[in-house]
Amino acid sequence: MPAGRMVLQTWTELAQHYPGLETDAFVVMPDHIHGIIILLPTSGGDSEGRLSLSDLMQRFKSLTTCRY
Repeated sequence: MPAGRMVLQTWTELAQHYPGLETDAFVVMPDHIHGIIILLPTSGGDSEGRLSLSDLMQRFKSLTTCRY
């Protein structure tokens, strides 16, 4: 399924674009996804400048929608 591969590629690229983010297990279901995101401490120890989990998910959804 080409769309599933595109979503997987976008998932694996997230950590390259957003510092303080690590992706782990991920599975594409027929109409949704399941994945584990790990938010790491940033250098300096504060979260200023780091995206929230909801912001990250919104960007992931936007990227996959545009690529689809």
